[in-house]
Amino acid sequence: MRSDKQVPYKKRKRNRKDELRLHIVWIVTAVAALALIVVLIAMRSGGKDSAQAGSAAAQGSAAAGGTAAVDASGTGSQAGGAAAGGGTSADDAVSGAAGTEAAASGTSAAAAAETPTPTPTEAPKPTAIPIDEQERVVTDVSGDWRLILVNPKHMLPEDFYVDTAEIGFADDDEMLIDERIADLLDEMLYDCQEAGCSPVVRAGYRSQATQEYLYEEKIQEWIDDEGYSREEAEEVASTIVAYPGTSEHQLGLSADIADRDFPYLNASQADSPTQQWLMEHCQEYGFILRFPDGKSDLTGIIFEPWHYRYVGKEAAAEIMERGICLEEYLAEREGAES
Repeated sequence: MRSDKQVPYKKRKRNRKDELRLHIVWIVTAVAALALIVVLIAMRSGGKDSAQAGSAAAQGSAAAGGTAAVDASGTGSQAGGAAAGGGTSADDAVSGAAGTEAAASGTSAAAAAETPTPTPTEAPKPTAIPIDEQERVVTDVSGDWRLILVNPKHMLPEDFYVDTAEIGFADDDEMLIDERIADLLDEMLYDCQEAGCSPVVRAGYRSQATQEYLYEEKIQEWIDDEGYSREEAEEVASTIVAYPGTSEHQLGLSADIADRDFPYLNASQADSPTQQWLMEHCQEYGFILRFPDGKSDLTGIIFEPWHYRYVGKEAAAEIMERGICLEEYLAEREGAES
């Protein structure tokens, strides 16, 4: 028969075997914990040693790379590559990369030490063509008007005069040219336009006063912008803007023709469609490229792939076909006549 009376719970008493077993468990746990601590300390210490070893390897590679750079043998890069390729762990890979970087640094430093630092030099001044004013003569205008020679040594007479007419392909309605060639110039530029080009005349006939103004303006530009002396500026200016009285623009037989898409009168004009067409066809209308490349020692003027001069169809055909300048043509002609 089951009793409903509750009996108070009583702890079970421990005997000696239980206490001994408990002590053993505690000892084993303490030893295990101590062993774990020792293992962790050993692992930390081992990581530091590995890093130090990697650093030493990197320094060794750097030294090898620096020596190789000085000897110009290229072994420095190979040492760095070997360090990088020889790594089998993450730390080794880092050490190898450090070795490669150190070797490259050593090579750069050695190269810098061997290469002297260049000293700054002044920009070269433009080569001026000396003009001896004592050799300048008044040109003969009594012969064939189409072949009158005007250049830095041949000056127009003070009383020179030319009848002019307006140019059809000019931005400026008041731009003029010798009336005897006005129609020929317009015909050439019309045909050039029909060929798909965009010619425009930038300069035609100039008076003595206009030429004087342009010449002085160019001289002052070299004095102000480049610090040239008056004498130096005059020599350079005379190769770009003709000395007053020696400009073919004053003769009335020349025109500066540009491509509308190449507005500046500089060497780039030579590559424009307009100039390419004119250089090929100008002689058909009696014109020549007056200041060709490589002839400055004879013309006294720099290469101007925009300046065209009328000389007549016969002379133009020979000059352009042979690639000579007007000075050479006239010298040969004079020699043949004498």
